[in-house]
Amino acid sequence: TLGWEGRSALLTVAAIAGIASIGLATLGVYLLVGFFASVVLAWVVRPAHATRPAAGPLAVGSRPPG
Repeated sequence: TLGWEGRSALLTVAAIAGIASIGLATLGVYLLVGFFASVVLAWVVRPAHATRPAAGPLAVGSRPPG
């Protein structure tokens, strides 16, 4: 998410342009969305993948189910 240097550069450019408050608000919303996306991944998506049964290897001469 841009890294520390990227976020600092973005805020510096916004301050030079005279829109520091808009830059701070935009960066805050961006980081908040990134945080919520990581929480959803950690709580919902990754546990669902962990509980899904993995497909095992088929024996020679057998057919897949279905």
